Amino acid sequence: MARDVTILLAEDNEGHFILTRNYLQRQGIRNEIVWLPDGQATLDYLTNHVAGRQDEDEKDYVLILDIRMPKIDGEQVLQQMNADPELSQIPVIILTCTGSGGMIERYYELGAKAYIVKPVKYSTYLDAMKKVGLYPSSVPDGVKLIKRDSVTV
Repeated sequence: MARDVTILLAEDNEGHFILTRNYLQRQGIRNEIVWLPDGQATLDYLTNHVAGRQDEDEKDYVLILDIRMPKIDGEQVLQQMNADPELSQIPVIILTCTGSGGMIERYYELGAKAYIVKPVKYSTYLDAMKKVGLYPSSVPDGVKLIKRDSVTV
């Protein structure tokens, strides 16, 4: 069984969000993409729209999470998600300024499934989404990323 995937993009820079959204759309991805401008907005969205609704929703989520954000940083968001049995099931792709092995290892320990180092080469978004079990396609119009039950993340 396949389910639609909503892409949550937690990025404090609206310009970066727009560039990323436009890139993904040019690649044929027609999924809903939700902009979350800071860590608090991310936690609020997860609490109000995702937690407790996974079984009734006909969709899954993937979170692209910037580490350096105002209010609550991405690492704190990841920690809170990791502490919640339901939210910890959402694949998280970390967006970070450093590829430092120690920090990346820490993010993986907190539940991240992939990471992208800024400045971003946009094709790495597609590679990271494949890594968390999503199948992007650039053909034809209307094709969406889906998560299949048989994929192990």
